Amino acid sequence: MLDISSHEGFDSPQASRGNMEELKIKFDKKEIEAKPRKLSSTLSIDTVQDITAFHDIDSIWFKRIEQELFDKEMSEKLDALGF
Repeated sequence: MLDISSHEGFDSPQASRGNMEELKIKFDKKEIEAKPRKLSSTLSIDTVQDITAFHDIDSIWFKRIEQELFDKEMSEKLDALGF
């Protein structure tokens, strides 16, 4: 780690005479491998509403998804109540 707080800067008398210290930086290569993995997510009514509002989307597709999610949530809640 380079501590520049005590290091003489560009405005120092030594720097103006061209007597600046040399900074050596070494970069090491490291090979990495990306492995595929399965991702999953869930979509809620709130998420669809947030996406449409944030991106100013007025899409029939999003409205259909929103309605399907609403129907599914209502069905789950009614089933849980025994209706």
